[in-house]
Amino acid sequence: MRLDFSRLEDLNSLTVLYYLSAFTVSVLFASIRYSNIARPHVFVIYLALTGLLLVYQIVCFRNQPKSLSDDIRDTLLSRILPLVLSIVTLDWIFQHTTPRGFRGLHIEDSDESQYVKMMLNGIFSSDTLPPYKFRWLTPLLTGSLNILPVKDLSGFTVLNFASLIMTSIVLVQILQELRVNKLLSLLVPVFLFNAYLGKYAAWNHYLTDPANYMFFSIYLWCLLDAKRYTHLSWLLMLGVLNSEKSIYWLPIILIILMKTYHVKEAMLKALIILGPAAVVFLTPRLFLEEGPISNVTRLQLSAGNIPLLISLPFSYIYFPFSFLTILFVLGFNRLPTVLKIASLILLPIYAQVLIAGYRGDVDRMIAYAFIIFVPASLYYVQKLFEAVRYDLGVVMTIPFLLVAYFNQKYTLPLCLLILLAGTELIPYLTRTENSMIRTTFRKDIS
Repeated sequence: MRLDFSRLEDLNSLTVLYYLSAFTVSVLFASIRYSNIARPHVFVIYLALTGLLLVYQIVCFRNQPKSLSDDIRDTLLSRILPLVLSIVTLDWIFQHTTPRGFRGLHIEDSDESQYVKMMLNGIFSSDTLPPYKFRWLTPLLTGSLNILPVKDLSGFTVLNFASLIMTSIVLVQILQELRVNKLLSLLVPVFLFNAYLGKYAAWNHYLTDPANYMFFSIYLWCLLDAKRYTHLSWLLMLGVLNSEKSIYWLPIILIILMKTYHVKEAMLKALIILGPAAVVFLTPRLFLEEGPISNVTRLQLSAGNIPLLISLPFSYIYFPFSFLTILFVLGFNRLPTVLKIASLILLPIYAQVLIAGYRGDVDRMIAYAFIIFVPASLYYVQKLFEAVRYDLGVVMTIPFLLVAYFNQKYTLPLCLLILLAGTELIPYLTRTENSMIRTTFRKDIS
Protein backbone atom coordinates (compact mmCIF):
# COMPACT_ATOMS: atom_id res chain seq x y z
CA MET A 1 0.00 0.00 0.00
CA ARG A 2 1.37 3.40 -0.97
CA LEU A 3 1.40 6.23 1.52
CA ASP A 4 -0.86 9.21 0.93
CA PHE A 5 2.05 11.63 0.83
CA SER A 6 -0.08 14.70 0.17
CA ARG A 7 -1.83 14.04 3.48
CA LEU A 8 1.52 13.64 5.22
CA GLU A 9 2.57 17.01 3.86
CA ASP A 10 -0.69 18.60 5.06
CA LEU A 11 -0.05 17.30 8.57
CA ASN A 12 3.65 18.26 8.46
CA SER A 13 4.29 14.67 9.51
CA LEU A 14 7.71 14.26 7.99
CA THR A 15 9.05 17.37 9.68
CA VAL A 16 7.65 16.26 13.04
CA LEU A 17 9.23 12.82 12.54
CA TYR A 18 12.49 14.53 11.73
CA TYR A 19 12.27 16.54 14.96
CA LEU A 20 11.63 13.38 16.97
CA SER A 21 14.53 11.61 15.26
CA ALA A 22 16.84 14.56 15.92
CA PHE A 23 15.85 14.60 19.59
CA THR A 24 16.47 10.87 20.05
CA VAL A 25 19.82 11.04 18.22
CA SER A 26 20.87 14.03 20.36
CA VAL A 27 19.91 12.23 23.58
CA LEU A 28 21.87 9.14 22.53
CA PHE A 29 24.91 11.21 21.59
CA ALA A 30 24.90 13.27 24.80
CA SER A 31 24.33 10.19 26.96
CA ILE A 32 27.40 8.48 25.51
CA ARG A 33 29.53 11.60 25.30
CA TYR A 34 28.92 13.29 28.64
CA SER A 35 27.64 10.61 31.01
CA ASN A 36 27.37 6.94 31.87
CA ILE A 37 24.37 4.92 30.75
CA ALA A 38 22.60 4.33 34.07
CA ARG A 39 19.36 3.04 32.48
CA PRO A 40 20.34 0.62 29.66
CA HIS A 41 16.74 -0.35 28.91
CA VAL A 42 15.86 3.29 28.18
CA PHE A 43 18.96 3.59 25.98
CA VAL A 44 17.81 0.55 23.98
CA ILE A 45 14.34 2.08 23.63
CA TYR A 46 15.88 5.28 22.23
CA LEU A 47 17.97 3.24 19.78
CA ALA A 48 14.92 1.30 18.62
CA LEU A 49 12.81 4.45 18.33
CA THR A 50 15.53 6.18 16.31
CA GLY A 51 15.73 3.22 13.96
CA LEU A 52 11.96 3.05 13.48
CA LEU A 53 11.71 6.78 12.81
CA LEU A 54 14.51 6.66 10.25
CA VAL A 55 12.99 3.66 8.46
CA TYR A 56 9.59 5.34 8.34
CA GLN A 57 11.10 8.53 6.91
CA ILE A 58 12.94 6.51 4.25
CA VAL A 59 9.68 4.81 3.27
CA CYS A 60 7.99 8.19 3.03
CA PHE A 61 10.77 9.61 0.87
CA ARG A 62 10.61 6.60 -1.47
CA ASN A 63 6.98 7.41 -2.17
CA GLN A 64 7.70 10.98 -3.16
CA PRO A 65 7.42 11.92 -6.83
CA LYS A 66 11.13 12.83 -6.95
CA SER A 67 14.20 11.24 -8.43
CA LEU A 68 16.62 9.42 -6.14
CA SER A 69 19.30 12.07 -6.63
CA ASP A 70 16.84 14.83 -5.67
CA ASP A 71 15.84 12.85 -2.57
CA ILE A 72 19.45 12.40 -1.49
CA ARG A 73 20.37 16.05 -2.06
CA ASP A 74 17.27 17.33 -0.29
CA THR A 75 17.72 14.96 2.65
CA LEU A 76 21.39 15.85 2.97
CA LEU A 77 20.91 19.63 2.97
CA SER A 78 17.58 19.79 4.79
CA ARG A 79 17.91 17.03 7.35
CA ILE A 80 21.31 15.39 7.82
CA LEU A 81 23.70 18.35 7.58
CA PRO A 82 21.72 20.63 9.92
CA LEU A 83 21.65 17.90 12.57
CA VAL A 84 25.28 16.86 12.17
CA LEU A 85 26.57 20.43 12.07
CA SER A 86 24.49 21.35 15.12
CA ILE A 87 25.81 18.41 17.14
CA VAL A 88 29.43 18.98 16.06
CA THR A 89 29.29 22.72 16.80
CA LEU A 90 27.63 22.36 20.20
CA ASP A 91 29.91 19.48 21.16
CA TRP A 92 32.92 21.68 20.30
CA ILE A 93 31.53 24.40 22.59
CA PHE A 94 30.95 21.88 25.39
CA GLN A 95 34.42 20.39 25.01
CA HIS A 96 36.12 23.81 25.09
CA THR A 97 34.15 25.13 28.07
CA THR A 98 34.95 24.26 31.66
CA PRO A 99 31.61 23.38 33.27
CA ARG A 100 30.67 25.17 36.44
CA GLY A 101 29.67 22.03 38.26
CA PHE A 102 27.23 21.91 41.14
CA ARG A 103 28.29 22.89 44.65
CA GLY A 104 25.35 21.51 46.59
CA LEU A 105 21.79 22.32 47.57
CA HIS A 106 22.68 24.12 50.80
CA ILE A 107 25.92 25.77 49.76
CA GLU A 108 24.73 27.30 46.53
CA ASP A 109 21.90 29.82 46.77
CA SER A 110 20.82 30.07 43.13
CA ASP A 111 17.97 29.24 40.80
CA GLU A 112 19.77 26.15 39.48
CA SER A 113 20.02 24.76 43.04
CA GLN A 114 16.22 24.95 43.16
CA TYR A 115 15.92 23.07 39.86
CA VAL A 116 18.23 20.33 41.16
CA LYS A 117 16.22 20.14 44.39
CA MET A 118 13.00 19.72 42.38
CA MET A 119 14.67 17.05 40.26
CA LEU A 120 15.81 15.09 43.32
CA ASN A 121 12.88 15.63 45.70
CA GLY A 122 9.91 16.42 43.48
CA ILE A 123 8.61 19.56 41.80
CA PHE A 124 6.90 20.84 44.96
CA SER A 125 10.08 20.76 47.04
CA SER A 126 11.35 24.21 46.10
CA ASP A 127 11.20 26.76 48.91
CA THR A 128 12.35 29.75 46.90
CA LEU A 129 10.36 32.69 45.56
CA PRO A 130 8.51 32.70 42.23
CA PRO A 131 9.10 32.26 39.38
CA TYR A 132 11.74 29.56 40.01
CA LYS A 133 9.43 27.33 42.07
CA PHE A 134 6.97 27.03 39.16
CA ARG A 135 9.50 25.97 36.50
CA TRP A 136 8.60 22.31 36.71
CA LEU A 137 9.02 20.63 33.32
CA THR A 138 12.82 20.24 33.09
CA PRO A 139 13.18 18.99 36.71
CA LEU A 140 10.23 16.65 36.12
CA LEU A 141 11.63 15.10 32.92
CA THR A 142 15.04 14.58 34.54
CA GLY A 143 13.69 13.45 37.91
CA SER A 144 10.29 11.98 38.83
CA LEU A 145 9.34 11.28 35.19
CA ASN A 146 12.85 10.68 33.93
CA ILE A 147 12.70 10.06 30.16
CA LEU A 148 16.47 9.72 29.69
CA PRO A 149 19.04 6.88 29.70
CA VAL A 150 20.93 8.68 32.50
CA LYS A 151 20.10 9.67 36.07
CA ASP A 152 20.63 12.47 38.56
CA LEU A 153 22.62 15.56 37.53
CA SER A 154 23.56 14.03 34.17
CA GLY A 155 19.92 14.31 33.20
CA PHE A 156 20.21 18.09 32.99
CA THR A 157 23.26 17.84 30.74
CA VAL A 158 21.64 15.36 28.34
CA LEU A 159 18.21 16.99 28.19
CA ASN A 160 19.64 20.50 27.75
CA PHE A 161 22.06 19.33 25.04
CA ALA A 162 19.17 17.74 23.11
CA SER A 163 17.02 20.85 23.61
CA LEU A 164 19.74 23.10 22.20
CA ILE A 165 20.13 20.84 19.17
CA MET A 166 16.38 20.96 18.63
CA THR A 167 16.48 24.75 18.80
CA SER A 168 19.07 24.85 16.05
CA ILE A 169 17.42 22.44 13.63
CA VAL A 170 13.99 24.04 14.04
CA LEU A 171 15.50 27.45 13.19
CA VAL A 172 17.12 25.90 10.12
CA GLN A 173 13.76 24.44 9.13
CA ILE A 174 12.10 27.84 9.59
CA LEU A 175 14.60 29.48 7.26
CA GLN A 176 14.25 26.75 4.65
CA GLU A 177 10.46 27.08 4.72
CA LEU A 178 10.97 30.81 4.16
CA ARG A 179 12.97 29.83 1.05
CA VAL A 180 16.34 30.86 2.40
CA ASN A 181 19.24 29.13 0.66
CA LYS A 182 19.94 25.81 2.37
CA LEU A 183 23.69 26.47 2.64
CA LEU A 184 23.05 29.89 4.17
CA SER A 185 20.63 28.37 6.70
CA LEU A 186 23.42 26.04 7.86
CA LEU A 187 25.04 29.06 9.53
CA VAL A 188 22.36 28.90 12.24
CA PRO A 189 24.18 26.52 14.63
CA VAL A 190 27.44 28.42 14.15
CA PHE A 191 25.89 31.79 15.03
CA LEU A 192 23.64 30.36 17.73
CA PHE A 193 26.05 28.24 19.76
CA ASN A 194 29.10 30.47 19.49
CA ALA A 195 27.10 33.28 21.09
CA TYR A 196 26.63 33.65 24.82
CA LEU A 197 23.55 31.42 24.58
CA GLY A 198 25.58 28.31 23.77
CA LYS A 199 28.63 29.15 25.87
CA TYR A 200 26.62 29.79 29.02
CA ALA A 201 24.65 26.56 28.52
CA ALA A 202 27.96 24.69 28.24
CA TRP A 203 29.22 26.33 31.45
CA ASN A 204 26.05 25.83 33.51
CA HIS A 205 24.12 22.64 32.77
CA TYR A 206 21.50 22.91 35.50
CA LEU A 207 19.04 25.34 33.94
CA THR A 208 15.63 25.38 32.29
CA ASP A 209 16.68 27.87 29.57
CA PRO A 210 17.64 25.36 26.82
CA ALA A 211 14.13 23.87 26.88
CA ASN A 212 12.76 27.42 26.70
CA TYR A 213 14.85 28.07 23.59
CA MET A 214 13.46 24.90 22.03
CA PHE A 215 9.86 25.91 22.76
CA PHE A 216 10.46 29.42 21.39
CA SER A 217 11.74 28.04 18.09
CA ILE A 218 8.87 25.54 17.81
CA TYR A 219 6.31 28.28 18.47
CA LEU A 220 7.73 30.34 15.62
CA TRP A 221 7.77 27.31 13.34
CA CYS A 222 4.09 26.65 14.11
CA LEU A 223 3.22 30.24 13.24
CA LEU A 224 4.53 29.79 9.68
CA ASP A 225 1.54 27.63 8.74
CA ALA A 226 -2.07 28.05 9.87
CA LYS A 227 -2.45 24.25 9.88
CA ARG A 228 -0.07 24.15 12.84
CA TYR A 229 -1.81 26.76 14.97
CA THR A 230 -3.88 24.24 16.93
CA HIS A 231 -0.70 22.48 18.11
CA LEU A 232 0.23 25.65 19.95
CA SER A 233 -2.43 24.90 22.58
CA TRP A 234 -0.55 21.96 24.11
CA LEU A 235 2.91 23.28 23.23
CA LEU A 236 2.22 26.51 25.10
CA MET A 237 1.04 24.55 28.15
CA LEU A 238 4.30 22.57 28.18
CA GLY A 239 6.30 25.74 27.71
CA VAL A 240 4.54 27.49 30.59
CA LEU A 241 5.26 24.50 32.82
CA ASN A 242 8.94 24.94 32.01
CA SER A 243 9.07 28.74 32.39
CA GLU A 244 6.72 31.68 32.59
CA LYS A 245 8.56 33.23 29.61
CA SER A 246 6.29 31.30 27.25
CA ILE A 247 3.48 33.74 28.05
CA TYR A 248 5.42 36.35 26.04
CA TRP A 249 4.01 34.57 22.98
CA LEU A 250 0.33 34.89 23.90
CA PRO A 251 -0.24 38.45 22.57
CA ILE A 252 1.87 37.69 19.49
CA ILE A 253 -0.20 34.62 18.66
CA LEU A 254 -3.38 36.62 19.25
CA ILE A 255 -2.26 39.28 16.76
CA ILE A 256 -1.45 36.64 14.16
CA LEU A 257 -4.83 34.97 14.71
CA MET A 258 -6.58 38.33 14.30
CA LYS A 259 -4.70 38.91 11.07
CA THR A 260 -5.42 35.42 9.72
CA TYR A 261 -9.12 35.00 10.57
CA HIS A 262 -12.27 37.07 10.97
CA VAL A 263 -12.80 38.53 14.43
CA LYS A 264 -15.25 35.92 15.74
CA GLU A 265 -13.26 32.98 14.42
CA ALA A 266 -10.03 34.51 15.70
CA MET A 267 -11.50 34.96 19.20
CA LEU A 268 -12.72 31.36 19.27
CA LYS A 269 -9.35 30.03 18.14
CA ALA A 270 -7.59 32.29 20.65
CA LEU A 271 -9.73 30.83 23.42
CA ILE A 272 -8.86 27.28 22.33
CA ILE A 273 -5.14 27.94 21.75
CA LEU A 274 -4.29 30.48 24.43
CA GLY A 275 -6.84 29.56 27.11
CA PRO A 276 -5.17 26.33 28.35
CA ALA A 277 -1.78 28.04 28.66
CA ALA A 278 -3.31 30.89 30.65
CA VAL A 279 -4.99 28.40 32.99
CA VAL A 280 -1.76 26.45 33.49
CA PHE A 281 0.09 29.68 34.20
CA LEU A 282 -2.43 31.13 36.65
CA THR A 283 -3.63 28.05 38.57
CA PRO A 284 -0.51 27.29 40.64
CA ARG A 285 0.09 30.99 41.27
CA LEU A 286 -3.46 31.50 42.54
CA PHE A 287 -4.04 28.38 44.62
CA LEU A 288 -0.74 26.96 45.84
CA GLU A 289 0.51 27.79 49.32
CA GLU A 290 -0.29 31.30 50.57
CA GLY A 291 -2.38 32.42 47.61
CA PRO A 292 -2.00 34.91 44.77
CA ILE A 293 -0.16 37.73 46.52
CA SER A 294 2.77 35.62 47.69
CA ASN A 295 3.04 33.78 44.38
CA VAL A 296 3.23 36.78 42.06
CA THR A 297 6.73 37.39 40.76
CA ARG A 298 8.06 40.42 42.57
CA LEU A 299 9.24 43.33 40.46
CA GLN A 300 12.65 44.69 41.28
CA LEU A 301 12.42 47.94 39.35
CA SER A 302 15.08 50.39 40.41
CA ALA A 303 15.95 53.85 39.17
CA GLY A 304 19.58 52.76 39.25
CA ASN A 305 18.96 50.15 36.54
CA ILE A 306 18.62 52.71 33.75
CA PRO A 307 22.04 54.42 34.04
CA LEU A 308 23.57 51.01 34.69
CA LEU A 309 22.14 49.59 31.47
CA ILE A 310 23.28 52.65 29.54
CA SER A 311 26.82 52.16 30.82
CA LEU A 312 27.02 48.49 29.76
CA PRO A 313 29.18 47.58 26.75
CA PHE A 314 27.19 47.28 23.52
CA SER A 315 27.99 43.57 23.18
CA TYR A 316 26.30 42.87 26.54
CA ILE A 317 22.78 43.86 25.60
CA TYR A 318 22.47 45.85 22.42
CA PHE A 319 24.36 43.51 20.05
CA PRO A 320 24.12 40.06 21.63
CA PHE A 321 24.56 38.37 18.25
CA SER A 322 27.16 40.70 16.78
CA PHE A 323 26.20 42.31 13.45
CA LEU A 324 23.12 40.09 13.09
CA THR A 325 21.34 42.64 15.26
CA ILE A 326 22.21 45.38 12.75
CA LEU A 327 20.98 43.32 9.81
CA PHE A 328 17.69 42.72 11.60
CA VAL A 329 17.14 46.46 12.11
CA LEU A 330 18.10 47.37 8.54
CA GLY A 331 16.07 44.58 6.98
CA PHE A 332 12.94 44.82 9.11
CA ASN A 333 10.76 46.15 6.27
CA ARG A 334 11.71 43.22 4.06
CA LEU A 335 10.83 40.54 6.60
CA PRO A 336 7.77 38.33 6.12
CA THR A 337 4.76 39.32 8.18
CA VAL A 338 5.16 36.48 10.66
CA LEU A 339 8.69 37.59 11.57
CA LYS A 340 7.61 41.22 11.83
CA ILE A 341 4.85 40.35 14.28
CA ALA A 342 7.04 37.88 16.17
CA SER A 343 9.60 40.67 16.61
CA LEU A 344 7.29 42.10 19.27
CA ILE A 345 8.74 39.49 21.60
CA LEU A 346 11.84 41.67 21.82
CA LEU A 347 9.83 44.10 23.96
CA PRO A 348 9.37 41.78 26.97
CA ILE A 349 12.83 40.28 26.45
CA TYR A 350 14.50 43.66 26.80
CA ALA A 351 11.99 44.90 29.37
CA GLN A 352 12.83 42.04 31.75
CA VAL A 353 16.35 43.45 32.09
CA LEU A 354 14.95 46.72 33.37
CA ILE A 355 12.44 45.00 35.65
CA ALA A 356 14.64 42.28 37.09
CA GLY A 357 17.68 44.47 37.51
CA TYR A 358 21.28 43.81 36.57
CA ARG A 359 22.79 41.03 38.65
CA GLY A 360 25.39 39.71 36.25
CA ASP A 361 22.65 37.94 34.28
CA VAL A 362 21.89 40.39 31.47
CA ASP A 363 23.52 38.25 28.80
CA ARG A 364 21.34 35.26 29.63
CA MET A 365 18.17 37.36 29.57
CA ILE A 366 18.99 38.91 26.20
CA ALA A 367 20.01 35.54 24.74
CA TYR A 368 16.31 34.94 24.11
CA ALA A 369 16.52 37.52 21.32
CA PHE A 370 18.04 34.73 19.21
CA ILE A 371 14.53 33.80 18.10
CA ILE A 372 14.38 36.99 16.02
CA PHE A 373 17.93 38.16 15.34
CA VAL A 374 19.25 34.89 13.87
CA PRO A 375 16.46 33.97 11.40
CA ALA A 376 15.61 37.60 10.49
CA SER A 377 19.21 38.55 9.68
CA LEU A 378 19.82 35.49 7.49
CA TYR A 379 16.50 36.03 5.73
CA TYR A 380 17.55 39.62 4.98
CA VAL A 381 20.87 38.43 3.52
CA GLN A 382 18.90 36.10 1.27
CA LYS A 383 16.75 39.00 0.09
CA LEU A 384 19.76 41.23 -0.49
CA PHE A 385 21.45 38.79 -2.87
CA GLU A 386 18.66 36.66 -4.32
CA ALA A 387 18.65 38.73 -7.52
CA VAL A 388 21.88 36.94 -8.50
CA ARG A 389 21.14 33.81 -10.48
CA TYR A 390 21.36 30.35 -8.91
CA ASP A 391 21.81 31.93 -5.46
CA LEU A 392 25.48 32.50 -6.19
CA GLY A 393 25.36 35.89 -4.49
CA VAL A 394 23.98 34.35 -1.30
CA VAL A 395 26.54 31.54 -1.25
CA MET A 396 29.43 33.93 -1.84
CA THR A 397 28.45 35.99 1.23
CA ILE A 398 28.78 33.01 3.57
CA PRO A 399 32.58 33.28 4.12
CA PHE A 400 32.26 37.05 4.65
CA LEU A 401 29.55 36.48 7.25
CA LEU A 402 31.70 33.95 9.09
CA VAL A 403 34.79 36.18 9.13
CA ALA A 404 32.73 39.17 10.26
CA TYR A 405 31.15 37.14 13.03
CA PHE A 406 34.33 35.64 14.49
CA ASN A 407 36.82 38.47 14.00
CA GLN A 408 35.71 41.76 15.53
CA LYS A 409 38.41 43.61 13.61
CA TYR A 410 36.56 42.90 10.36
CA THR A 411 33.00 42.97 11.66
CA LEU A 412 32.13 46.56 10.75
CA PRO A 413 33.92 46.84 7.37
CA LEU A 414 32.63 43.47 6.14
CA CYS A 415 29.14 44.25 7.37
CA LEU A 416 29.21 47.54 5.46
CA LEU A 417 30.62 45.76 2.39
CA ILE A 418 27.77 43.22 2.44
CA LEU A 419 25.17 45.97 2.79
CA LEU A 420 26.76 48.06 0.03
CA ALA A 421 26.92 45.10 -2.34
CA GLY A 422 23.38 44.01 -1.60
CA THR A 423 21.74 47.43 -1.73
CA GLU A 424 23.77 49.13 -4.48
CA LEU A 425 25.98 46.81 -6.52
CA ILE A 426 23.57 43.91 -7.06
CA PRO A 427 20.59 46.13 -8.03
CA TYR A 428 22.85 48.07 -10.45
CA LEU A 429 24.13 44.88 -12.11
CA THR A 430 20.58 43.52 -12.30
CA ARG A 431 19.29 46.69 -13.96
CA THR A 432 22.21 46.63 -16.42
CA GLU A 433 21.60 42.98 -17.28
CA ASN A 434 17.88 43.55 -17.80
CA SER A 435 18.60 46.56 -19.98
CA MET A 436 20.98 44.51 -22.14
CA ILE A 437 18.38 41.73 -22.46
CA ARG A 438 15.70 44.20 -23.56
CA THR A 439 18.08 45.80 -26.08
CA THR A 440 19.00 42.40 -27.54
CA PHE A 441 15.33 41.43 -27.73
CA ARG A 442 14.44 44.62 -29.64
CA LYS A 443 17.28 44.02 -32.07
CA ASP A 444 16.13 40.46 -32.66
CA ILE A 445 12.58 41.64 -33.38
CA SER A 446 13.73 44.33 -35.75
